Amino acid sequence: MIRCDDIPTDLVIGLDNRFAIEEVVTQPLMVEYDKIIEQKLEEAVISESVAYAKVIKEAALVLDTVWT
Repeated sequence: MIRCDDIPTDLVIGLDNRFAIEEVVTQPLMVEYDKIIEQKLEEAVISESVAYAKVIKEAALVLDTVWT
């Protein structure tokens, strides 16, 4: 079990790590590099586009309960 302070205290989220979520890379890792010798500047930009999708709907469950 992993605790996350961003989740309300009355929620419990259950995920099956085999089937609940998959990482979808929409754009592979890209590195762009520029070097301007005249102005003595160097710049590097690293970017990657990633999204997450449910594989099987039943593999993720949210329980909204009141603890007594």
